[in-house]
Amino acid sequence: MDAHVPLQTEHSIPPQDIQKGPILSRNDQKWESLRQHIYKFYITENNTLSKTMLMTEEQHDFKAS
Repeated sequence: MDAHVPLQTEHSIPPQDIQKGPILSRNDQKWESLRQHIYKFYITENNTLSKTMLMTEEQHDFKAS
């Protein structure tokens, strides 16, 4: 009995070829549009992650998961 199990079979789909659903695509677009604001608030202004997440949700109606 062969204990070797391949990690990828001929039926596997490479991760880069899996299409995201419409909600995930919208979230990615929203995240990209807010990236600079989040960076500024979190890194430049030295706020906590919790405060950054709250600000992002309140000011931009975006909640990261």
